[in-house]
Amino acid sequence: MSELAPYDVIFTRRGVIRKYRPQDGVSLTVSGGATPSDTSLPVNVGDAASIALSTYHKHAESLSTNLETTVITGESRIDDFDTESYGAMALGANKKKTFPISPGPNYIKVKVENKDAANATKVTTILTVFSKN
Repeated sequence: MSELAPYDVIFTRRGVIRKYRPQDGVSLTVSGGATPSDTSLPVNVGDAASIALSTYHKHAESLSTNLETTVITGESRIDDFDTESYGAMALGANKKKTFPISPGPNYIKVKVENKDAANATKVTTILTVFSKN
């Protein structure tokens, strides 16, 4: 399985900031009562000093009133992830929310689910990883 590559890398005196877009304007349509979802490729965060996940549910097409963002972690291998999520957050329409993730896992995947059966939606997530020099 491959890894998600960063879209931006910033070098500072204190370390390196890598930014990833696990979901980049992903559309989650409503289809026959199913819960549409998208799970990202793994992101290597093994050297992270701090991690933050931002969910942008503010696109013009972000109509869902119940979007859930879930973080899934893995310790040892890129293809071996926990069966229980690290954490999750719910968002309504036209919202943005950021939450910290404790360093420790070697890999992270981000899953977004549209739990609003009546409305399609669009979402972008950004994972910011800071590593010390």
